[in-house]
Amino acid sequence: MPLSDCADKDCRGNGASVLRIVPYAALHFMTYEQYWCWILDNYSAFGTGPIVDLLAGSAAGGTAVLCTYPLDLARTKLAYQVFIRIRGRNVLQVVAPRQSLQNSVGHIYPQPAYTGIRNVIQSVYTEGGVRALYRGIGPTLISILPYAGLKFYIYEELKRHVPEEHQTSIMMRLSCGALAGLS
Repeated sequence: MPLSDCADKDCRGNGASVLRIVPYAALHFMTYEQYWCWILDNYSAFGTGPIVDLLAGSAAGGTAVLCTYPLDLARTKLAYQVFIRIRGRNVLQVVAPRQSLQNSVGHIYPQPAYTGIRNVIQSVYTEGGVRALYRGIGPTLISILPYAGLKFYIYEELKRHVPEEHQTSIMMRLSCGALAGLS
């Protein structure tokens, strides 16, 4: 799809998704290792089993979400700006997340409510400060904590079943990660 079609198609907010995923993934994996070592150092009674994997994975997922949530908020706000055609010209219709496009009676603006990621973050911060940048994070954390913990537990469990001579194989690690990501 040509970039010029993005205003009329479903790719609004895609830049924020791309910008968010790199630090999210980096923080997720880096903090997993840090939390895993910290738990082993401070709570050696847990051993190196599934409880440590679940706890470290959950903590890492929560940390990654906390650090990148404003970008996720920007992605969501940009994605809910919907361009429609009225009398042959593009007009922006802001649709609340709970409305469907078919039943929408949202407000129609000739200009986008937000022009990009930076504009979303500045506008939200101006309206409500840091607290506004993190509005809605509770449900996100509730959903990510078990998912992240389970993903790392499955990854580590799959690695435990790989023969010793293949433990350092990049393809093995990628395969285990891909399978764990399907959980």
